[in-house]
Amino acid sequence: MDKNSQFIVDKIILVCNGCQSEREFEIIPHIYSAEELITWMKTKPTACTCGASTCDVKARMKEIS
Repeated sequence: MDKNSQFIVDKIILVCNGCQSEREFEIIPHIYSAEELITWMKTKPTACTCGASTCDVKARMKEIS
């Protein structure tokens, strides 16, 4: 992808930095911008039950034309 490409995010996996568990989210409707992804991260996921305060994020991005 070049820096001017448009993309969608249709799946996000959160990997807990405490217990290393993975939580998978199918994203419907899809996310179409970095701003939407940031908004999703701030409003949708809940904290892991292990008590860790952070997680790593994997987002499946597909280029659209």
